[in-house]
Amino acid sequence: VPPPFVAEGGFVVVTAAAPPYVVEWASPGWLQMCGFRPSGLDVLGRSLRCLQGDLTDTAAVGRLMRAVAERRDAPAARLVNYDVQRRVPFVHTVAVRFLPPGDDPQRGAAFIATSSAVQLLPSGAERWSLEAERAAGEVAQDECWSDEFEDYWSGWGERVAPPPKKTEVGHKKR
Repeated sequence: VPPPFVAEGGFVVVTAAAPPYVVEWASPGWLQMCGFRPSGLDVLGRSLRCLQGDLTDTAAVGRLMRAVAERRDAPAARLVNYDVQRRVPFVHTVAVRFLPPGDDPQRGAAFIATSSAVQLLPSGAERWSLEAERAAGEVAQDECWSDEFEDYWSGWGERVAPPPKKTEVGHKKR
């Protein structure tokens, strides 16, 4: 069962909690909507700025980013973003939630952005429809909380934990 912060439809992206807020994980639905490869390898480590274009409301993005900089949830905003491959614009409502590290000191903080009420232009909608028909023949999987995400999440602390402090031989740590 997906956790409560995951939007129905699987349009979810997880970013690091520190600038430049690079993508750490994305659901298959989000990858498809934004024009990335199904593996997500072409977006991991990149900033979400790659989705912005001429019609993107910079004031709305600024409000979202202020909340992110303050490490707090951001109210939903309606944005125009772009498919990165074809530069086809789409409109969606983006909600951002701060995920603190919690009780586990090995698990780092993150931001989770969910997209809802997605509207594509006719050319984008047509592409989406064709890809959805192709995917319908495959075995349905939980697009939000998959085994891959669970593996990623369980190893989070190893990736974000600061390296242990080194002490010089013969000197005591103060």
